[in-house]
Amino acid sequence: MSRVNVARDGGYSLTPLGNLFDRLLGSETLAPFTQSRSSLPLAIWQDEQNFHVEIDAPGVKPEDVHLSVHNRDLTVSWERKAEKREDRMDTRTYGRFEQQLRLPTTADEGKVQATLTNGVLRLAVPKTEQAKPRKIEVKAA
Repeated sequence: MSRVNVARDGGYSLTPLGNLFDRLLGSETLAPFTQSRSSLPLAIWQDEQNFHVEIDAPGVKPEDVHLSVHNRDLTVSWERKAEKREDRMDTRTYGRFEQQLRLPTTADEGKVQATLTNGVLRLAVPKTEQAKPRKIEVKAA
């Protein structure tokens, strides 16, 4: 399992140089999440209602994905087993895969939704009501 450096702004990068760029450029794209363990390619973003995570999961079946949330730690894992054949070349990746993300305090961890389509695992983590934008009515004086 590879390690990812956590940047001071709460984001992360695959390299120390990437951390430097994140700090210099003020990247806010990944700031809501911190990542403690990584072995999967992913994308993270947010809109007004949800935090979104997409993880590449080629060849994985929905029933083989294990997803849990505990104390703001979101863990996704699966194991991809190789078929036993001696008459072929196979350079695909097999084994146990795991991704662990620390959810921001504004995430409603009890309402995480997950779908797996075309080899991409998509997670939607709703924001708490307090974190969602509210429209304020302006009254005439």
